Amino acid sequence: MTSHEIVSIYDVDEAGATGNRIGTGSLINTELVLVDPPLNRELGAATSPRVLRVSFEAPGGDVVDVVEVAATHVAEYKDRDEEELPVALELARATRVRVLGPPAPRSRPPYCGMFPRAPGCRR
Repeated sequence: MTSHEIVSIYDVDEAGATGNRIGTGSLINTELVLVDPPLNRELGAATSPRVLRVSFEAPGGDVVDVVEVAATHVAEYKDRDEEELPVALELARATRVRVLGPPAPRSRPPYCGMFPRAPGCRR
């Protein structure tokens, strides 16, 4: 799943102000951002939590939404290459940004028109 927005990840300073842009990611649902390399490695190796903020910008540069990060989740793979280490940021609230993905499941499989007696097609 993805969105049309650019997902930027920022440090937050001690006063609560947005700091430097430190990386990017992909919105995989309205409350979770998958972190891109190389920031995934840095966050995956961190020994203490980091205060982060995520912004969602339209392709033209307008900021669509800004959300605080509630938690950092690091996948626990022992044999995984660090480059591919999945790290996800849990947002403190759902973003208003629309997530694009597969269409909603149909009540009947699409092949039922051709095979009305197939499993899942009978009414």
